[in-house]
Amino acid sequence: MKQILVAAAAKRLEVTPEEIEWDGERCGVVGTDRALDFAQVVDAALVDTGTLTVKGAWSTPPETQGGKFRGAAVGTSAGFSYAAQVVEVAVDEDTGVVIVKQVWVAHDCGLAINPLACEGQVQGAVWMGMGQALSEETQYHEGLSMRPNMLDYRIPTIAESPPINVKLIESHDPLGPFGAKEASEGALHGFPPALTNAIFDAIGIRLTELPATPDRVLEAIHAKKREERLRSRVRPATTASPERK
Repeated sequence: MKQILVAAAAKRLEVTPEEIEWDGERCGVVGTDRALDFAQVVDAALVDTGTLTVKGAWSTPPETQGGKFRGAAVGTSAGFSYAAQVVEVAVDEDTGVVIVKQVWVAHDCGLAINPLACEGQVQGAVWMGMGQALSEETQYHEGLSMRPNMLDYRIPTIAESPPINVKLIESHDPLGPFGAKEASEGALHGFPPALTNAIFDAIGIRLTELPATPDRVLEAIHAKKREERLRSRVRPATTASPERK
């Protein structure tokens, strides 16, 4: 991409590519004050080509390939990332509705080649995890899907999205491109258990099945109340132990 932009800048400034040097977000002719800012360079590059497209490829070193890494199509590198997540919820005990108030995520992504993109990946993963944990469910009745459209198969929207605070923890994976690792799955997998822990912390209900839909939460609340009433009615029998002589 840089070669394409340099060639475009050289053509606009009527010099050879070898005479172009980059300085921050500007490029110009060496030894002169003739320069273009980044937007002008891109405009010049778009003149004859339209959309700028480049592609490349990367693979793990040959000596690391062929192992039994659980990467599937994602890759063959044993570059495991690590994440931690905290979820704050509000639970309406009369209706069973769970509202996610805020999310905090710390994610080890190796080297963040594009920090803004990494942060967006983590936020998107939180959204996916929130859907799995709160509303998305595939059910069938007599072989027919009960939620065959996006009206019935509920996914989170911007209305349900809480503030998502992302902290990228940078490390260096020797087997990753420039030391990078993944930046998406960790925040997805961490959300459901963080959510159920938050619900337990809020109302003392430990859900063992997801999603945490209002009817499921409300049934768990009622089950807990029934159990508490039953315990209060049943008292252990006491028997006197015989005297020892």
